[in-house]
Amino acid sequence: MNRLIEIKTSILNFIEKNEPYVLAGTKFIMMLMAYLMVYFNIGYLSKIHIIFVPIVLAMISAVIPMGFGAFILSLYVLGNLYGLGIEVTAVAASLFLLAYLIYFRFAPKKSYIMVLTPILWVLKIPYIASVAVGLTGTVGTGLAVLIGTVIFYFLKGVKTNEALFLNAGEYDSVSKLSVALQQSIGNSEMWIVLAAFALTIIVVYTIRRKSIDNAWRTAIYVGSVLQGIVILMGKLLTGSAAGSIGIIVGSLIAVGLGIVLEFMLFHLDYSRVENVQFEDDYYYYYVKAVPKVTVRAKEKKVTTYGAEKTDKKDRMEKKEKEAEQKEEELKEQIAKELDIDPDILK
Repeated sequence: MNRLIEIKTSILNFIEKNEPYVLAGTKFIMMLMAYLMVYFNIGYLSKIHIIFVPIVLAMISAVIPMGFGAFILSLYVLGNLYGLGIEVTAVAASLFLLAYLIYFRFAPKKSYIMVLTPILWVLKIPYIASVAVGLTGTVGTGLAVLIGTVIFYFLKGVKTNEALFLNAGEYDSVSKLSVALQQSIGNSEMWIVLAAFALTIIVVYTIRRKSIDNAWRTAIYVGSVLQGIVILMGKLLTGSAAGSIGIIVGSLIAVGLGIVLEFMLFHLDYSRVENVQFEDDYYYYYVKAVPKVTVRAKEKKVTTYGAEKTDKKDRMEKKEKEAEQKEEELKEQIAKELDIDPDILK
């Protein structure tokens, strides 16, 4: 375990020291995956169906704000859908417009979640999205997951019915428009998944904020199980049991990835919990301090020949002073977070 903690610490330190480059590289990989998925699945407009186009756009998206990158991606999607007809493009444009209105109101600066959610669906690991957002975000942030899911189901439906849109001579514009709308509002499976995701985000967010031991781990277990049960029951009620095994496996994967996320971001040592009580003129405070699991950096040993050995008593006094200093630092940190006089804790 200590070795894993050392690796985690090294990774986090590397990210902190090289944040601009790590951020740009991560954005490039994510946007490139998104552009390539569009290119290979709905590349209907020959004029922009050229392999270097998604690569160049991904490179541009890596160095501009994520919101603008997502907007360019949506334009690329609309351009490809135009190859199927103006009807499906109009429906998609309306969907993107609604998505951005919700995004700017409830989930600003979270556009990467809208982009990442369809990618997770294509990678067959979508159920981690709701769990991860519940752990690290807010209920409002969860709307980005729901928007990304709607976009995925819409594009999936377009791909499934591409023959209808391509055979322009056999169907009129009203029929095409009806089918396009059906992909966005008439998919019962999509509504079941949206309900499961929304419920999971609320439950995970609520539990992980509780002052209980292993709150994150409990939220992961409860949220993943609840999510799987809701989707399975929904599919059974609609008379479709197909994909049940995939839902169970996906829920188990969500648990595993959630535990990894907890280890990286919220790994606490509940065996060393400290409860502090203090008061001021207006309130009485109960503070629960849970230390993070850390591993001390390895110290280099330097041997000096001819020097006197450090007395055992001196070493003990040094350790006591270090312990007192850490306690004072903890009290000052608590006082700073609660905006109170540090002398109250003494």
